[in-house]
Amino acid sequence: MILEIDAGNTMVKWRLRQGEDVKQRGFYQRNGDFSIELGGRQRLDAIYISSVAGAEYEDQLSRNLVDSFSIQPWFARSTAACAGVCNSYQSPELMGVDRWLAMLAAYNDGSDAVCVVDAGSALTIDFVMGDGVHRGGYIVPGSELMKSALLKNTDRVRFESGNEETLEPGTSTLAAVNNGVLLSQAGAIKLALDEACQSAGQDYKLYLCGGDGEKLQQALAIKASYRPELVMDGLALAVSKSEC
Repeated sequence: MILEIDAGNTMVKWRLRQGEDVKQRGFYQRNGDFSIELGGRQRLDAIYISSVAGAEYEDQLSRNLVDSFSIQPWFARSTAACAGVCNSYQSPELMGVDRWLAMLAAYNDGSDAVCVVDAGSALTIDFVMGDGVHRGGYIVPGSELMKSALLKNTDRVRFESGNEETLEPGTSTLAAVNNGVLLSQAGAIKLALDEACQSAGQDYKLYLCGGDGEKLQQALAIKASYRPELVMDGLALAVSKSEC
């Protein structure tokens, strides 16, 4: 049994895997208490982690895991090359490991040019060409960061939280903000795809993950694969490939 953990900026997601089968999965707030409880008498063989948190949080998470399961976890790091993908960063360790792992998973899903969008606290858009070379990417604020910036930095844009989100022009402040944020993110993805396709002369298969991934998939109305556990799929690859 393998325990895989994706510690993001706001949420910690986990799954218990035996071979290709996922036996359990769960999540909890990163600023909350450690909360991974495995049903039954599960015997763990290893714990693998993707984390964008700092060293202090990772140390605490390691202690919690050792206390709970008596296993020292392994943390994935961004590398120069892995699983057929070559990192474009001069200092690969500076790339967020969640972006890196998501790219590994998407590229190895079809071994073709891919665009990988992770829609969480930040919206990241990355391109991997057909030969596995990372062409580069974009990082923009996520939906909640955009909304909080409007509340913080404007006097007259006041709105309560709500779920109304379409690409239609809003007829209330709430709708105008929510729809505007969705429009800006969907527009950023479409524009990035158009630019990449024109400059590289090839099409990219679109993969989405993250908390807002499914919503963006519906808004984009173009062929895309929504894979909520793409980062953990890439984690499994990073562990198994000897060149990592």
